[in-house]
Amino acid sequence: MQLTLWRDHDPVVNAEPGMGLGTVNAIPEPVAAAAAWYRRGVRMVAFTDPVDLTGDPAQAVARLVLIRELTAHGMAIDWALHADEDLSWRDLSHLYPPTSMSGVPGDLLDWQAAFRLCRCVHRFGPGFVQIRDRRFGGLRRTTVKGPDCPRDIETLMRGSPEGELEEPLVRDLTDRRLVGRAGTLLWWLPYRVRRWPVPAWQA
Repeated sequence: MQLTLWRDHDPVVNAEPGMGLGTVNAIPEPVAAAAAWYRRGVRMVAFTDPVDLTGDPAQAVARLVLIRELTAHGMAIDWALHADEDLSWRDLSHLYPPTSMSGVPGDLLDWQAAFRLCRCVHRFGPGFVQIRDRRFGGLRRTTVKGPDCPRDIETLMRGSPEGELEEPLVRDLTDRRLVGRAGTLLWWLPYRVRRWPVPAWQA
């Protein structure tokens, strides 16, 4: 996988000399990489290869986790998605939309038109995680509680093999469409909010 880093959200602006910030060939830690790139001034990331959910699960999850984190930092992303008819694009509609999509039922233009930041976000508290989800119309507010809850969510944020976490928790989060699956790997769909979009949780 090769990624190209740019200083601006606009490809036209990035065509100017000095706007490129180089290429990256491997991402060992997507969560940390996205944060480091943002601090460095990266505002757009272009993927050379499609994100293929029908291929190697570990590779697919690593790329989706990176896209989630780039979206959380407000970066533009030039990427292509290939999956199969089992995937609902609305599950991923809080992520920056791809420039092309194949194998997935639905219209890419719908995804691109529906995209807004903070469509599915979470925040941590002591012993709980709160989620706001607007992917499916209206607002779904969920609070997941438990002494191990923040730790379990942190594990899912980086991708976790099925069976590493308690089955009731995984089943509940999957039913709420907050956990994605690629093969036997699970990953956390919401991204961590950095600027809360409203003044209070109840709004």
